Amino acid sequence: DFDGFKTSQFGCSQALKKAPPGLSGILKTPKWLSSNCAVPCQQRHGYSDWDIFRQWSSNGIPTIKCANDDGHQSNVFIMGGDNVHELFETHLKDQMVHRPLPVAYDWALRLGASAKEAETFSRLNGNTQVLDYLSALVARSNLFQFQPWILNDVASYMKQSGVPNAASIKRGKGRKEWTVDAIQIQRGDELLSNPKAVQFMSSYWDAHGGYDSEKHNYIPVDHYLREYLSQYKCSRKIRKVYIATSDVKNTKKELSTVGSKDGKGKVKIGCTTFQFVFPPTPSKKERKLSGCAERYSRTVNSIAHFIIFSSAKTFIGDVNSDLGRLVRTFRLKLNEKKSGGNNKPVLLYRTKAVFGKISSLLK
Repeated sequence: DFDGFKTSQFGCSQALKKAPPGLSGILKTPKWLSSNCAVPCQQRHGYSDWDIFRQWSSNGIPTIKCANDDGHQSNVFIMGGDNVHELFETHLKDQMVHRPLPVAYDWALRLGASAKEAETFSRLNGNTQVLDYLSALVARSNLFQFQPWILNDVASYMKQSGVPNAASIKRGKGRKEWTVDAIQIQRGDELLSNPKAVQFMSSYWDAHGGYDSEKHNYIPVDHYLREYLSQYKCSRKIRKVYIATSDVKNTKKELSTVGSKDGKGKVKIGCTTFQFVFPPTPSKKERKLSGCAERYSRTVNSIAHFIIFSSAKTFIGDVNSDLGRLVRTFRLKLNEKKSGGNNKPVLLYRTKAVFGKISSLLK
């Protein structure tokens, strides 16, 4: 039998023997979105096959003809991430942004907008405003939902980390129930592969005694904390902060020099008490994972970070990477009250870029 996990880039769950193929293995796909059509040619081709076909093509988007499980023929366009982005930039974006008023109005309604919101959307001008409003509607619509087995494993990851909102993941609750903040601390290759990060590191260390590319492949925790603390006034409540980093040891070492400790895992900085929690330490069994199981573990970790970053009360991190732009999309909300003299149609919920400016869907 075909097993969607065996040839999936997302890996395989040890607890789940079978899963829907492809992206449906991690996301619920509404039947209306795919016109209730099955993934083509499942018995003949898996993810690895499609990826090979894509790489073989040296010109444009490859198309192949193959037989479906019911015997009918399908013409399949094979697209990677770069192809999808190119199609969006060269064809789809212009259609999305420059829709006639009645079409835009109906489109907003189908995404769950009220009549008033649809009217607002249909009169927006400019790429960023239109796409941000669409993003806020999509984020609110619950169109984007993970499969239950993914949420179970994400909830387990969060519980091991000490993130207090693990139970809300299974209940599908939104940001109103969340009480944790999140800081994404990247180091080493994670930063060196990002030109904006390298530029910022160079400027930062030049201002602090001189930049040495051999030694300074990180941004100190102190800078992240300053950006984070700038978002808050004094608070009597203990603020729990999830620190997402692959370098837990050195991050904890730097944090040990900050504030005053109470001996119970809490730190007082200024007039507010914080409790920092970290990604769970992999077990001996998890460290031995390889191949399919190891890919699945990485998939769950990435989805956990996406959910935490998107739902946290405050997020401090990289908002210009692929993940960062996705997080930004799901931290957008419609400005329903327009209070305090802010008449922007869309607001970005408590988000601060560590380096660079906060970008939109547009690169």
